[in-house]
Amino acid sequence: MVKSVCFADKCTYEYKIRPVNKKIRDLLGYKPRQHIKETVHLWKGISADEIYSVKPSALKWQVAEHPLVDLNLDRSNCIAYIEKEGLGTPPRSSCVGCPFHNDDQWRNIKLHDTNAWIEAIEVDHSIRNLQKFKGNAYLHRSCLPLDQIEFDENQLEYSGFMDECEGMCGV
Repeated sequence: MVKSVCFADKCTYEYKIRPVNKKIRDLLGYKPRQHIKETVHLWKGISADEIYSVKPSALKWQVAEHPLVDLNLDRSNCIAYIEKEGLGTPPRSSCVGCPFHNDDQWRNIKLHDTNAWIEAIEVDHSIRNLQKFKGNAYLHRSCLPLDQIEFDENQLEYSGFMDECEGMCGV
């Protein structure tokens, strides 16, 4: 019997770390795999309430800096600052098809962003038979198709787990 698995790609590396490192190389004038001689201080937008995401850089030429953590600013402090500057309330940052969404996030997308919900369902269907998995892949942790899950609109969820990719999103 083939077992189904939930889709949990390491998107932080693919869509954040790798492109940033490529851009740094480009700005410094280095080609891929060419040895970087400078030391680069990379500021990461990880807030104090995401302290579990603070990690040193894996690259010898790069020093990870965490100014929000150093200033003990959590997400609510950052939101208050942005609102005070008249820039509105920023939403949480994540991809529409992020497999780390909890039921509250899925429910919110379903109820308040029809286009994003349709896109998430399309992503969920498109990953069903990925070659690297034996069985089926799903965005939702229940390993059911997203459009078949009943999200109780009156239910609030608390997950004891830290539902973050790797927390490198920033705010």
